[in-house]
Amino acid sequence: GFCRYSTDRQFLVPHFEKMLYDNAMLILAYCKAYTITKKTLYRDIACKTADYILREMTLPSGGFAGAQDADSEGQEGAYYLFDKQEILDQLGQRGEGFCRQFGISARGNFEGKNIPNRLGSDPDNVDYEDCLPILAAYRRTRYLLHRDDKVLTFWNGLMIAALCRLYRITADMRYLNAAQAADRYLEEQTKKAACPSMPPTPTASRGFWMITPRVFLVCWPCKRSRSTQRISSVPKPC
Repeated sequence: GFCRYSTDRQFLVPHFEKMLYDNAMLILAYCKAYTITKKTLYRDIACKTADYILREMTLPSGGFAGAQDADSEGQEGAYYLFDKQEILDQLGQRGEGFCRQFGISARGNFEGKNIPNRLGSDPDNVDYEDCLPILAAYRRTRYLLHRDDKVLTFWNGLMIAALCRLYRITADMRYLNAAQAADRYLEEQTKKAACPSMPPTPTASRGFWMITPRVFLVCWPCKRSRSTQRISSVPKPC
């Protein structure tokens, strides 16, 4: 998954919070890039981003959570940082090669620890891709990040559109199934609420919150209708 933005010119240190809408728009962008160039790197990035959404941001209801926090144990980014020795302990003989590929050093590149990165290596080189799930499993033993479980109509509409777009280029049913589950959940909720995801606001700004969900209530059926014929009626705007 993509963090919100970089805090330095090298694009090494992010603000570690992850937002649903950022990841949705980046999936759409990488799908478009792959469609134009047929470069598998772009498709793979879109898939890895979507896999993060399915794994970390999908709620039991089928909707998508709005954000994942940056902080754990009182420190921003702590969940994502590694000591070099941690890498060596987890990967054994392949540890040194992984450290070279992902910019890991004993000194560290952020507050004495390491943000794994590909800034100094070829992004098409996949020699150590199979090591990433090992480190991800180890990382999950840490204090888990808080997740903001608010389901916002317009952000969910973006993600549904993004997953449908990704399904069109991969034919991976996991993405279509997730999009349809979120679609069903949103339609159920729109029948219960006069205007979904509209917080209390002053009258002057109320119009923005009324029109924004309408835009994406229209957007996601348009996108999904091109991915599958198994669709229900377009939700009625509030």
